[in-house]
Amino acid sequence: AVVLCCFLGSFQVPAQLLAPGVQIKGFRLPGFDAQNRTNFLLIGAEAVPQANGQIRIKQLRLETYKADGRLDFIVEAPECTYDLKQRVAFSAGKLDARTADGRLAISGEGFAWQPQKTTLAISNRVHTVIRNRVVTSPTSQP
Repeated sequence: AVVLCCFLGSFQVPAQLLAPGVQIKGFRLPGFDAQNRTNFLLIGAEAVPQANGQIRIKQLRLETYKADGRLDFIVEAPECTYDLKQRVAFSAGKLDARTADGRLAISGEGFAWQPQKTTLAISNRVHTVIRNRVVTSPTSQP
């Protein structure tokens, strides 16, 4: 089971107790695996819980983590909705995603992310870049 909490300042508040309509700045919502390791983190510049159990998030940054705690995947979008009951993040808007090592980058419009299935579906205008190796900045040769 995934346990969801929201960190407001130094307090940890169960996400289902967030008051609908209250604007939250610096929103953070982690998800945990069965071993209580953080496996994802939803971050937003601003979030507003809704009465239907959804949270509208602006300036989304979604991070997923490997079992050893290393950053795995990053998704960024101007806005999205996270459904606490269905455990899915979705938006009809634009998104940019990339692996932490920079080998895969993908962008598009319209997406649904399901953490329990570890799937990200992108529905429109999908553009993918796959790199054989990570691009680094050139170094000067003597």
